[in-house]
Amino acid sequence: MITVKYFGAIAAQANVAEEMVLFAEQSLVDLIQAVITKHNFDTVSYSVAVNHELIQDVATYDLQSNDVVALLPPFAGG
Repeated sequence: MITVKYFGAIAAQANVAEEMVLFAEQSLVDLIQAVITKHNFDTVSYSVAVNHELIQDVATYDLQSNDVVALLPPFAGG
């Protein structure tokens, strides 16, 4: 299983903070595309972290069973 966590406006749009996804040796980009389609995130801006590490190249990252994927809203700071 893969745990997908949502934060901020992303969680509000998904109407859930976390969900479990069956692991089928898929790439991160495949998982994200499925989540975008499921929750209609077409206009949402986000960063992706896997196991607490920001992922810069989502297209080439392969997931492992029990990974935790987080969709993070844009950061603002002061």
